[in-house]
Amino acid sequence: MNNNKVKIFVTYKDRHKLLKSDIITPIQTGRAIADEIFEEMIGDDTGDNISALNEKYSELTAQYWVWKNYEEIGDPEYIGFMHYRRHFIFNDKKYISDAMGVVNFEEIADEYIDEVNLYNKTAIINKIGNNDILVGNKIDCNAFTFLPQKTPRQAFAWNEDLNVADCDLMNETIITLYPEYKSTIDKIEKGCVQYWYNMFIMKKEHFFKYCEFWYSITSILEQKIDTSMYGENATRILGYLSERILGIYVTHLLEKNNTKINELNLSFIKNPDTNYNIKPNYENNFVPIVLISSDYFVPYLSVVLQSIKEHSNLDTNYDIVVLTKDISKRQRKKLIDIYSEKNFSIRFVDVVINNNFYTEGHVTIDTYIRLLIPKLFKLYDINEIKKNVKDIMNNTIFSFKIFNSYATRDVLIGNYLLFM
Repeated sequence: MNNNKVKIFVTYKDRHKLLKSDIITPIQTGRAIADEIFEEMIGDDTGDNISALNEKYSELTAQYWVWKNYEEIGDPEYIGFMHYRRHFIFNDKKYISDAMGVVNFEEIADEYIDEVNLYNKTAIINKIGNNDILVGNKIDCNAFTFLPQKTPRQAFAWNEDLNVADCDLMNETIITLYPEYKSTIDKIEKGCVQYWYNMFIMKKEHFFKYCEFWYSITSILEQKIDTSMYGENATRILGYLSERILGIYVTHLLEKNNTKINELNLSFIKNPDTNYNIKPNYENNFVPIVLISSDYFVPYLSVVLQSIKEHSNLDTNYDIVVLTKDISKRQRKKLIDIYSEKNFSIRFVDVVINNNFYTEGHVTIDTYIRLLIPKLFKLYDINEIKKNVKDIMNNTIFSFKIFNSYATRDVLIGNYLLFM
């Protein structure tokens, strides 16, 4: 097999450590409705696409785009999908997976990439071999000690964001469209194992059949499931259900015993942003401002942004980056719509920080996100920053207005000092 006949996509909704090689291809999902275009990767919004439906379909919008625009990616013999923080492990090492069926790694460092052979063409091709389909290790619900019944349905119902009736509707829809799958679904529902994560590597012909299968089901579910009262996470219901659809499809092929299917170990990256370097949004005459906020403190964040904007200099570019772990898409869009201008850029960067820090009362885990700033902003010229920031801070009127409240002062001074 020629390595240019293998293409494995890594899906990105937000900015994270970029993975890219001759085989590994990053793709931005939901680009049609994204606040920022990731120029360093392709998007799912050209040609025949459902990119604008990403909030419901999640990473399926990338799968749909590849399916409908296959010739644009070079017509590979094998096609695969991974996530920004979940990858296939392309080595023969024996690992112990956790209850979620993944092997945990701290970050995407060079050592990790080398160990799992993420950029090793030969190792990837050898693992694919003559298989028709590769998927991650199956999940055994017996490992979920918190479940009253160790079944896939109970595992779905356990997620408080999801409505188990949607899972039942999915099964009913599949049986209506494909009656031959009834025995497979019965077997899965009575058993304790399943496949998750929407990760696979398939031969082209199987990929096309699988896409026709899942889209025929989800396009009906999209019309039948009313998500108007769902929370932000639950709105991605079609993405959650598609994990089960993949498991049903693969299990059915295993029962027929005429398809070569193999399982691979899966990795999970605890801190996917620790090696992520943020680039300046302007080339010159800019002041970078780093803010940290949670969804709860967005009202205070808006006060800071309003104060900066009211006393900003039209001749200066303001490169504002908000580090967060939970600000909602709705809040982000609202802040960007209100405050963004040609010389006033606002970006949100999702970060993950471990829970080993002291927290109590007003001292939350968000307090410690600022510790990541030296790692995340390596691409900024510190000498240029010092000069620009010093000029701005010497404006006494500006400084007084900005620092007129304790909450605002704590946010801005803390991050300003880290730059100095």
